[in-house]
Amino acid sequence: AFVHPQIALENASKIYDLNDKEKDIIVKHMWPVTLALPKYKETYIITLVDKYSALQESAQYYRNKIESKKLFKYAYIFLGLIFLNKLI
Repeated sequence: AFVHPQIALENASKIYDLNDKEKDIIVKHMWPVTLALPKYKETYIITLVDKYSALQESAQYYRNKIESKKLFKYAYIFLGLIFLNKLI
C-alpha cells in the first residue's frame, strides 16, 4: 500500500505523458495511507471511488465465503441424512 502508488506512477509515466493532475491522482489515490493530501478535487473523487470499490470487493468476497460455508453445511446435513436413511 505504501509503494504501490509510486510504482503505478512510474509505470504510467513510461507509457503516457501525464499532466500534474493525473500524477496527483495516481500518487494520492491511496490516501490516507499516503500521508500527503490530494491537491485537486478530482483526486478526492478518485480516492473516494477507489475506497468504495475496495469496500464492495471486500464485502463480496466475505459474502461469497459465508455462502459457500452455508452450502457445505447443508451438503453435510444432506449427506448425513442419506447415510442415516441407509442405516435404518
